[in-house]
Amino acid sequence: MNYSIIGSGAIGSALAGHFASKGIEVSLANNRGPGSLTDIVGKLGSKVKAATVEESILADVVILAVPFPAVPDAVSSISDWGGRIVIDATNAVDLPAFTPTNLGGRLSSDIVAEAVSGARVVKAFNTLAAAALASNPAEAGGRRVIFMSSDDADAIATVSALCERLGFYPINLGRISESGRLQQFGGPFSAQNLVRIDTAKIRRYKMSVKGKMSRSSLGQVMPVHADPLGFTNASFRAVNQVTFSYRTNTDAAAALLPTELEIDENPRISAMFLSYGFSSVGPFREYIHIIHARFRGEDVGFVPHIFISNERGMLAGREREGYPKLLGDIEFDMNQPNVYGLITARLSRPTGFVLAQGLFRPSEFLGEITEGKPTVIKTLGLRVVGSAVHGGPLSVCEFVPSALEFIGGEIWSGEGSLLFTGASEFSALHQLPIVGSVEATAFYNSSFRLRRPAETYPFTV
Repeated sequence: MNYSIIGSGAIGSALAGHFASKGIEVSLANNRGPGSLTDIVGKLGSKVKAATVEESILADVVILAVPFPAVPDAVSSISDWGGRIVIDATNAVDLPAFTPTNLGGRLSSDIVAEAVSGARVVKAFNTLAAAALASNPAEAGGRRVIFMSSDDADAIATVSALCERLGFYPINLGRISESGRLQQFGGPFSAQNLVRIDTAKIRRYKMSVKGKMSRSSLGQVMPVHADPLGFTNASFRAVNQVTFSYRTNTDAAAALLPTELEIDENPRISAMFLSYGFSSVGPFREYIHIIHARFRGEDVGFVPHIFISNERGMLAGREREGYPKLLGDIEFDMNQPNVYGLITARLSRPTGFVLAQGLFRPSEFLGEITEGKPTVIKTLGLRVVGSAVHGGPLSVCEFVPSALEFIGGEIWSGEGSLLFTGASEFSALHQLPIVGSVEATAFYNSSFRLRRPAETYPFTV
């Protein structure tokens, strides 16, 4: 049995889409010719063929989906339908008033039947709005209802079977002469969008509602339904920082460095204590440990250790930028006076177990940082998300370049003293031991922003 649809408007296109999705061949025609159907046929796939009205009118089952006044012209090329089935999906409606056409008390399907002499007419697919008809027939554990009526029992059985194949639930209202008025535009079943649920599944599906959270709506960090960050680009103000610089053992640094990075012998290390007066995640303190290396020929600071006193800051840096942030207890306040004229800094994890401590003795004011001449520190994170399957490959493993762009503040020279205590093997900062002297620099009351990357780089080796 072959099928055709005459009419490529909203109703005809909706039905053609269901034929395509179920893999049922159908021809589609309109009064403008096959050439006007190129786009819709291309979208729906090979099961929908563009045809002329004269070709489509010869199918075993013809669906009329043209405006009601256009029916006579649409079928004028044939005078005897020879018992073939015509599905009347039309509605007698006056536009733009959108009111029922005055047919003098006659049924719209009787008028259609006169235009398709010799055909077996089934009234169907006309009670749903186009959008509802085009949507998935499966909903809430049931199937969307299609009302139908006909004076021919065999014809309505054929159309009922077609509805089943298309995924709908057909309901036979009986003869057109008895039930057609229920279906036609303005009748009680017109525009009724009903779903029939199998009584055996009512208990199972009565509370079945699909989730509304799509991939595009997810937050950047967990929990994805309530992103704790709420910002795209982070900014930082009233930042005070002391950076201790030293050299370390080559093998010790290489042991913490991914294979795609390279270092010089006895590479330079930076240990940074920072206090943030205010930022996109509020005020906090931070300790950053950096190995100065090269990645793809460019100087970068790779971060093997980083501790922070702020949960939101930990989530932002850990899940988005790939910094291995852990919570820590950090004591550092450049505005806290003491009788020695020294700036003290201490990192503990947990509280009471000191991992690193430093002293800074300020010396000379070196100058100011301006937005016109910013100071940029390029860093590289390694973002990793493990596999949920035991022994499976990493779900995410990529290098994330970013930069700290300082746009304000003062630079001070000074002398520094830095000590790693080795108090904990769980947070082993002492794995990057100090070789030689320690130098120190301070940034006071500075401002900077985190420049996020335009791209990331997979780590595959």
